[in-house]
Amino acid sequence: MDGIKKSKVSVIVPVYNDEKYIQICVDSIIFQTYGNLEIILVDDASTDHSLEICQQYAVCDNRINVLHNEQNLGLSKSREKGYRHATGEWICFVDHDDCMNPKAVESLLSHADERTDIISGKYKNVPNRIFEQYVWDEVNRADIQILEHDRAVDLLGDLGRYGVPLCLWGKIYRKTLLEKIPIIRYKKEFPQIYFEDVLLTPALVKACERMKIVDQYIYIHRLDCTSVSMNPNALEFHLQAARAADIVMAQLDEPYARNAYAKFVQNFLLVFSKNWYLVWQYYDKEAVLLHEMEELFEKYYDIYINMRAKKSIVDNICIRLFKANKVLFCMVVCRIWFDCISKIKCYL
Repeated sequence: MDGIKKSKVSVIVPVYNDEKYIQICVDSIIFQTYGNLEIILVDDASTDHSLEICQQYAVCDNRINVLHNEQNLGLSKSREKGYRHATGEWICFVDHDDCMNPKAVESLLSHADERTDIISGKYKNVPNRIFEQYVWDEVNRADIQILEHDRAVDLLGDLGRYGVPLCLWGKIYRKTLLEKIPIIRYKKEFPQIYFEDVLLTPALVKACERMKIVDQYIYIHRLDCTSVSMNPNALEFHLQAARAADIVMAQLDEPYARNAYAKFVQNFLLVFSKNWYLVWQYYDKEAVLLHEMEELFEKYYDIYINMRAKKSIVDNICIRLFKANKVLFCMVVCRIWFDCISKIKCYL
């Protein structure tokens, strides 16, 4: 047991054009109270001073290994490259414009045991204006929730209620767990989103024997209105997200995952309306893409209507209105959300 809690942890950070925040991110890693770290910074052909900053850190700290992509490959393939070079028994992903609690790794790894494959903490969304000034609360003894396999999978749709991200970051993973995932299959189907969160987080939870949730805030996610998920020009992202969700829900269609499956179906239909609107609004109503997306919607709408799971009244109304008149619903609801409210939230 003591050997597990002294294991090497490989922290993987994909970096792209983020000279403004990368220092905050890396500082939060190198000053972790847990010292047995391997820090892999993967520069994705940055055009600013990000690579130079990373190399300066490597000179000062021999735990840091800087990798460089000659051409821009994207977040997913940069994560993959870092993972392929990792030598630690545990893997931790951090986004280049986020940061971790100084005691994050120590806190998570202190709860490791032979059967646990994923240990997650809680996270906070922090807007730009207070990100650089954020001060962590003192970490005290935290409650632990232990989830055996079936329970962990069935809670996938409710992780947000526990403050746990449905993303790769904010957790540590046993490296052997990632080796169980059929990544080659995903690579063939989604060459642009090889390590996409929406695909791999549910797959990792489904492959784990046991997951633990630590009741501590260990990660800050910086809210950014310019991110790909908020960008109307990111056509590939919005289309691939719909395809990826289709694979995830096929994995969750299990008797022990009825709650997670119901939540994913509902969330898929809600998020789908935004993605459909973006393709319809910004891509000259591209008929082929819209047809593919609408086929996926109809598939899961039929499943949703026949589900016996408890449904939110507001969510149910929105889904049915979108089904009744996609254009009218999107012009009234999605346009207000995407063009106004989502941007305002980043500056509160």
